[in-house]
Amino acid sequence: MAGASPDTESFLEFQDVSRTFSGSGASFSLESISFGVPRGATAMIAGPSGSGKTTLLNLAAGLDRPDEGAIRYGGACISAMPEAARAKWRGEASGYVFQHHYLPAGMRCGEAVAAPLLWTRKCSPKDALARASEALEAAGLAGFEKRGVDRLSGGQRQRVAIARALASEPQLVLADEPTAQLDRETAAGIVGLLKDYVRRTAAIMLVVSHENQAGDWNASMTLSLRDGKLVA
Repeated sequence: MAGASPDTESFLEFQDVSRTFSGSGASFSLESISFGVPRGATAMIAGPSGSGKTTLLNLAAGLDRPDEGAIRYGGACISAMPEAARAKWRGEASGYVFQHHYLPAGMRCGEAVAAPLLWTRKCSPKDALARASEALEAAGLAGFEKRGVDRLSGGQRQRVAIARALASEPQLVLADEPTAQLDRETAAGIVGLLKDYVRRTAAIMLVVSHENQAGDWNASMTLSLRDGKLVA
């Protein structure tokens, strides 16, 4: 469906959310976005380039705030939180998978996955590395803890990035075209990995994709964006 109004079963809710950017003679806006996503659901955000997909994802992550409207997660209005509170919520509740892996050059896989746990979960280095090992194994990279990220294929690096995002066991997974740079076989493995996590944990996943890839995800719902608006 193109968009669902918030209801009592929704755990993540956008309520009449608008966001406008302007500068250098150009402007862009999301206009009156309303939808709700229940626990255990995958919501696809589809649309052409420039339609507002990544902006919507960043709003859901608490990386940005709307000009109007409210964003609620489990009843809490995250859009009204001050920056420090949103950063704390983001570290505890969400995991972000980017289109590019952003793994630090020269770092080992275990260290790359463990690093965020040291500040988001306040884990000890020993516990963070143990959880990183578990996350790498779940991502199909058992035994890769000491392997340098520079020695990995593109698909393996994306799996490390997913392990990094899921190691904190987030209940909100945000994925911004995570398979765009991968071949179809590797991409299918990445899709399966993320959807399996959602099934096992009853998390919510918002995933950005171009419309010709939407069927790969078999999403619970599809939010189609055109020029900053939800369309049927």
